[in-house]
Amino acid sequence: MPRSAILENQFVGEGEFPLGLRIGELESLQELTGVGPHVLATRILAGEWMVGDLRHTIRLGLIGGGMGQREAHDLVQRNVVPGALQEYVMLAGNVIMAALVGVEDEPIEGEPEAPQTEMTTDEDFSNSVDFTSLVGLLDSHLTTSGACPSGIGINATADGELSTETAKNRGRKPRPKKNSSQQ
Repeated sequence: MPRSAILENQFVGEGEFPLGLRIGELESLQELTGVGPHVLATRILAGEWMVGDLRHTIRLGLIGGGMGQREAHDLVQRNVVPGALQEYVMLAGNVIMAALVGVEDEPIEGEPEAPQTEMTTDEDFSNSVDFTSLVGLLDSHLTTSGACPSGIGINATADGELSTETAKNRGRKPRPKKNSSQQ
């Protein structure tokens, strides 16, 4: 039985909604962003996202969760805006990861469901996501599947800081940038 790829009760600006990316939404997201879901998830989780990455992912996730196209468009237009973009980075990354690997907390047949907890603040939301595990999973898959032939790696520290590295710069300190007066 396939795992669910729907994130229930996700806060988007004006309320809680289900979000998910079915095949049609994933294909649309690829066309709009120019990259596949693994690359997009990497870009978002590494902090290298573009505004369209967030807005398209959330809008299509709302549609995949059952909201009408116009309603999803309007909700994103009103809420995923400058001054509030960072609030939606985690959500966009989680929606894509749910499409890729499913939702983790599915009840196991024959076992009682875990009690639902309600998060009340942005801090509670950001503390609920284990980025180190998500990034490790994504990086491991990209590396072992050959989906990332350029050797790009993703790293996460315990406090949630993310970075990317390539085989070329792995273990090296970044070179200082030259300013135009030094040339």
